[in-house]
Amino acid sequence: MDILGARDILSRSGLFDFEEAASRVLERYFKVFSSDDEHENQFRSNMASIGAAEFAVLRSVLNGESAVKFQRPVLELDVSLAILTADTLRTRPCRTAAATRRGRFSTSDLFMLSGDASKAWYILNEQDNNVAGLDSRLSFLELGANLFDIGRGELSWLPEIALGFDKITTLFAFMRMNVIRNRPQPQVQEDVLALSSDLGILGTELA
Repeated sequence: MDILGARDILSRSGLFDFEEAASRVLERYFKVFSSDDEHENQFRSNMASIGAAEFAVLRSVLNGESAVKFQRPVLELDVSLAILTADTLRTRPCRTAAATRRGRFSTSDLFMLSGDASKAWYILNEQDNNVAGLDSRLSFLELGANLFDIGRGELSWLPEIALGFDKITTLFAFMRMNVIRNRPQPQVQEDVLALSSDLGILGTELA
């Protein structure tokens, strides 16, 4: 993927609007930690972009909004939180990029929140699947359905939080996988738009 390509894809999808101050923080972060390794650079900048969008969703959900909304603003605060707390960005220098380049990555690298990563690990383990095998839109659609359908009855009393959260979380996990595998930007753009359509988060907001 291109450097800061995830930010561009999330913006072009119409789901997110990275405010100018937020983009400046992302760009400054990339410049400070840039290296001679192109994969390291794309990894850092894109994981930070996805994490920032995820924090924007969480902030909105805590304010009683739907998890899926067009042109959701991504603020400077969201980017700062992503850089400081996202598990793949904590170490300086980031060691996850070097590990994933050789194919060693774990479920937690796809999900920012430990609870999601834990649920995903159990689902994959029960189905005798390796996270490295999740490489298609269909595999992520199935993962998202399995992760959240199991506990949907328990979440039924929280519809304002549950509504759309499974869909947007699946999209973020899919984007992180594409970052890890450093796939070509045009292909990722196409796949993300297609997955968003499959999930039903493009064309209409979840109200």
